[in-house]
Formats: sequence, structure tokens, C-alpha cells
Amino acid sequence: KWVKTSNPNVTHTSAILEAEQFALAGAKEKACQTYEASITLSIRGGMLPDAALANERYGEYLLNEIKDNDRAVYYFRKALNCYEDWGAMAKVTQMNSKYSHLQTVPDNIEICQSVGQAD
Repeated sequence: KWVKTSNPNVTHTSAILEAEQFALAGAKEKACQTYEASITLSIRGGMLPDAALANERYGEYLLNEIKDNDRAVYYFRKALNCYEDWGAMAKVTQMNSKYSHLQTVPDNIEICQSVGQAD
């Protein structure tokens, strides 16, 4: 009901869940588009914890399913920034430990490429 009425308090959450469903279904392009939309909706709605989660989940998806380490690191960095701004320092520590094996990427990485498109 809340989603159907475009309630701004749940639209971003619905988008995160929808992205996860697309990811599970193997719909890579739709999953990527919906993760990005969920991040935008979370940020526009001022939902910093949800923006952090959406960035982290998208990073996980890019790393594990798309095999795009550079873009994954970019979204992990965005998640870390959101978690830091929110004050969730234990989460920052956990993510830094979990992803310490990944190389860092330049700040100007092209993130709007299509899934499966090579640089």
C-alpha cells in the first residue's frame, strides 16, 4: 500500500529490495539500474543509513556477480562515506577489514558504463 502511493518514506526501501530481486533473478542490467535508483532515492530522501546499505549491497553485487572490482570499490567507498557521516564507525571498521584486499581506484572512475562493457 505505502509503495503504491509513492510514500517517500518507503520508496527507497522498495527500490533496494527490488534491486536485490533483480540480482537474484539474474537480470543484471535491471539490477544495476535499480541499485543506482535506490541510492539516489535514499540520498534525496535524506535516508543516510539506507544510502549506505544500498551502496554496500551494490558494491557486493558488482564484486561478486559482475566481477567489476573497480566499480565495486567505488560503491564501497561511497558506502563508507555514508556510514562515517552517520557515525557507524564499527561498520566502517568491519568494511575496511572485509575489503582490505581490494585495490583502491581513482576518484574519477567511470561508473555509468553498461554492464559487461569493457573499459
